[in-house]
Amino acid sequence: MDPVVVVEPRLRRRRRELAPPLSYPPAPLPPPVPSPLSLTKEERAQDWVRFRLEADAAYKAELAEEAKRDPADAEAIVGMHVPAAGETSETECDICLGELFRDGGCEFKKRLRMMPCSHTFHQSCIWDWLLDDRRCPVCGYAMPSEKRRRVEEEEMDNQRLRLARVNIN
Repeated sequence: MDPVVVVEPRLRRRRRELAPPLSYPPAPLPPPVPSPLSLTKEERAQDWVRFRLEADAAYKAELAEEAKRDPADAEAIVGMHVPAAGETSETECDICLGELFRDGGCEFKKRLRMMPCSHTFHQSCIWDWLLDDRRCPVCGYAMPSEKRRRVEEEEMDNQRLRLARVNIN
């Protein structure tokens, strides 16, 4: 008969001694959420107001984020003012850095457009710019947004519907 060497029990014992304890304190449970049916009328009203405030804040933040990347309204771009000679004191386009005028300001090099903030640019330069970003490249003035115009039109339509419903009743 061959002698049997038992080494394994010692290793197990040693591993048990080195292993971290398995019983950690349990994480605290979140407070129970009351059922909407168990809330009083005042608590439901407060919940509704809190919900509306959070939704309005999220909507305003979303609009602010869209305003940063939103192109200008096409009607606003085409309707920009065309300055007459001598109406602007600027000498170069701040987008392409090219001259606005030739021969000391007597003759237009290219057709110009002036934003409502009074900054003047070459027509092609500012139109390309406003199709990407509705803000003036010099001062950050925001031209009207097509998305914002659509939202305002929808709000006006909703208001007309509400008024029509009130007039019917």
